[in-house]
Amino acid sequence: CAADLQIAMDELNAHHRHSALPELYLGIGINTGPVLVGTLGSELYESHTVIGEEVNLASRIEAFSLRGQVLLSESTYRKCNGFAKTGEPFSLHVKGKADPISVRELMEIPSLGKAVPRRDIRKSPRVKVTIACSYQAIQTDITMPETHKGVVRVIGYHGLLAEVMEPLSPGDELKLRMELPLVNHRVTDLYGRVKKCSKSDSRYLCGIEFTAIPSKTRSAIELLVQLMMQSTEAELADRGP
Repeated sequence: CAADLQIAMDELNAHHRHSALPELYLGIGINTGPVLVGTLGSELYESHTVIGEEVNLASRIEAFSLRGQVLLSESTYRKCNGFAKTGEPFSLHVKGKADPISVRELMEIPSLGKAVPRRDIRKSPRVKVTIACSYQAIQTDITMPETHKGVVRVIGYHGLLAEVMEPLSPGDELKLRMELPLVNHRVTDLYGRVKKCSKSDSRYLCGIEFTAIPSKTRSAIELLVQLMMQSTEAELADRGP
């Protein structure tokens, strides 16, 4: 069903592009386990619903899916018993679980001749933040002594968008520092390369791809992104429809 949904969305978006309409995207999370299914309510109002811890976990997994992705929990993957072709497992920190969970991206269902069309070329989720940072330019493998300040506006597993005062050129190499108090980590030895830079009012917005990142810093950034995504999801839920 999930693969069929993504295939159908591909066809729908082809029609939208032909009609100059905005494209629509789905991210799907699937989990397997015991749930409570029934009709709840009173004579005035009742609703057919599904509740339980496994339902909540499916919702958490869905929140991490990129556009066009189908993510499977480990319990769902085991139930597939070779029926589905997936990517390598990776860990997620989700609300309500003390330890990280393992998930996999559904790629194909070979026996049915179905492949999930991937629509999002991003390498990872990303979140909006406001994090003070500093950076030093690297020239011919030498870190320049002058330190510049900036603000990280968007961060993901593999890069960030920084707001800086001075223009930077694509290809510039940088050494970055910042504090990540939410995950109790200080970034001191993160290296990146400028991919693009554009002027925004009196400042510049620079997309920076990480080129060298210690394992502890990588884990801290991944945890930060995952916590921020769930915080945003909770805020939207609190606002209601």
